[in-house]
Amino acid sequence: MEKEVPEFKFQIKDAFNNLCFLKELRNLSKEVVLYGDLEIEPFTELSLAFQAEYWYIKYHLLEDKKVDLNNEFISFFDETDINIIWLYATDKKTFNLECKDGKWYIGFYSMNNKISNFFQKEFHLTFYGE
Repeated sequence: MEKEVPEFKFQIKDAFNNLCFLKELRNLSKEVVLYGDLEIEPFTELSLAFQAEYWYIKYHLLEDKKVDLNNEFISFFDETDINIIWLYATDKKTFNLECKDGKWYIGFYSMNNKISNFFQKEFHLTFYGE
């Protein structure tokens, strides 16, 4: 997947132990996709419903290089007590979210939109320069 470089980059200092924020992103932008690597481990035990959706998504990431986050997924967003190691998401217009080895980064193409406002309100962001 071709990636453009976001103009504003931040590190997210909050710890994530679930993916419910992806549901909110999906509500704010109808074109949110996962791409690249996805690696999630349980802290305790994963539900069977989550495992089924997780492996379905992993398969399509390998096959198609991206997965649209649509209403097809239910349990994927609601599982708690998980360790997110690798995750990449974007809508190609507004944001680029990355989790690299458990460290979270987000880039915005502009700062005045619903998604950047959501992240600034809900999470502790610090400016990140590479």
